[in-house]
Amino acid sequence: MSKYSVVSIAIIVGIVVTAYLLVNSPQSEVSDKAGIMLETGKLAHKKVASQEKVAFIKPTNSELKLDTDTPELKQPEAYESHPELRRLMELEQANLSSYDTLMQLTQLLKHDEKIVRIATIEYISELKHPGAFSLLIDALSDNVPIVRIMTLEALAQHRDDILAIYIEPMLFDDNKEVRIAAIKAIGEFESEQSVYAISGLLMDSDNDVRLNAVSAMGEIGGDQASSYLSQLVNDPNILIRENVHAILAESNQQDF
Repeated sequence: MSKYSVVSIAIIVGIVVTAYLLVNSPQSEVSDKAGIMLETGKLAHKKVASQEKVAFIKPTNSELKLDTDTPELKQPEAYESHPELRRLMELEQANLSSYDTLMQLTQLLKHDEKIVRIATIEYISELKHPGAFSLLIDALSDNVPIVRIMTLEALAQHRDDILAIYIEPMLFDDNKEVRIAAIKAIGEFESEQSVYAISGLLMDSDNDVRLNAVSAMGEIGGDQASSYLSQLVNDPNILIRENVHAILAESNQQDF
């Protein structure tokens, strides 16, 4: 065997031995263990999250925080006689994880009966969980106006102006009452960022919509809102004119 052949064999053997040592070294074992610990940590985190409970505060039937305009829901026996409404009441005692609770509420929001969807929104409005916002935002697309109105009122309760971006499209809803509910909800946030969105309704063809837009501008306040309202000081509608004068007068007093 030539000298060059011996050298070549020695190099190959060296490479194989080095690779074997690297794969089976303690450092590799440590890396593998670290990877397992990382994955275990992720699984543990998921497990904890799934076991998290939703804070649930059910309103009494005599003191509904939302104006449901649904007499059936104001009767205590309604919740006992209707299986889905009873299921809703039992959620707070079920001790379910947040995931399971929100999944059940999602199903109830898709129920065929509007009374069930309305009652579900009433309950969701009382939830202390970030997932409640997602459910309410989805409910804005409900095909029944009263459900959309209820949803807007529920969102307004949270008074978080970041929600305005989801409510502003409802200002142009086909239903007049939904538009008014959206105006009132945005007024509750008192965010100057929404002034421009509401300004377009100051000249709406419906005076009820216009009057609510004026009131919302008054709630929001600020120079930009006053600038839009000042264009209505001579409005032909006496109610709008009087409200504009009152808001601007109060604003001027506050400036001094």
